Amino acid sequence: MADQDNLLSPEELDALVSDPKPEIDSVSTVDQRNSKALKYDIASETAALNFNLDAIYRINKVIEKKLQQGLASALKSRIEVEAKNVELVNFGKYFGQAEVITAANIIALEPLRGRALAVIETPVLRSALSNFFGGSGLNIETQSSNKQFTATEMTIKNIMLSVILDSIREAWAPVLALKPSFIGLETKIANTKIISSLNTVFLNRFSITIAGRSSGNIDIVYPYSMLRLISEKLTQWAQGSINRESSHSVWRTSLSNAVANAPVEIRVELGKINLTLKEFEMLREDEVVMFKKPHFARASVDGIPIFEGNVGSQSSQMAVQVVRSFKVSE
Repeated sequence: MADQDNLLSPEELDALVSDPKPEIDSVSTVDQRNSKALKYDIASETAALNFNLDAIYRINKVIEKKLQQGLASALKSRIEVEAKNVELVNFGKYFGQAEVITAANIIALEPLRGRALAVIETPVLRSALSNFFGGSGLNIETQSSNKQFTATEMTIKNIMLSVILDSIREAWAPVLALKPSFIGLETKIANTKIISSLNTVFLNRFSITIAGRSSGNIDIVYPYSMLRLISEKLTQWAQGSINRESSHSVWRTSLSNAVANAPVEIRVELGKINLTLKEFEMLREDEVVMFKKPHFARASVDGIPIFEGNVGSQSSQMAVQVVRSFKVSE
């Protein structure tokens, strides 16, 4: 009976059959057919907005210091370097606003994937060249968009690039052990083709002043795709978690420092005599006891032998010359 009570009545069945079908919005259907799915790239500018730029800026401050020291030493001149704020820019927009001729060095940063750029603006390069050979350090404008660098300019470029690569390696060391290396050179940034012109890059700009005159910029450019996989590590490092020692490590370091500064008493044994108790009790003042002298004296700490040596004097002080150290097994 319970099952029969749940059955629909004839009137209810007729109502369902005769109920008109809902109208279909033909306009909406056509719009949906003509629309296309939008592609979402996790490496796009929108995804990059969550990247911790402060971590890269902190690395850049170290690069700033290393660059200033390295370039001053290599170029034998007074150099001032200032790290600008890190920018996320479209690669095409970046090279569209760059100098016509520039030393665009393509570099690898193993183990990171892809290629980066170390861009030395032409005014910086030629100002460094002029100052290196005793000139005023004034910028020399590029006359032709097709002009290549001279052999002397390439030599100065290589000197500066070596300093840049060393600075990158040292600055990134607390985060990741990078092995920067030179891949190739282009005089136009657009020709480097490290990524598509539509992709995003991190622009790290360093303002260079040579001999008190503003010369231009050195840019270090990382594709977003290169740093995306280590974004979490960069964030952790920026927060101090990577370089923060554990309590055990701190305790071990403190203990090691305390032990290293503890005084140690060394006893030097010139020889050994074996006597019976009766012979020992019979010893009197001025009595001579014979014994065989070993080749070397033995030094020990708390009864543990540490080395053998020759006993003598130096600067009116008794001294022991170490001849052979003992191993733990001995």
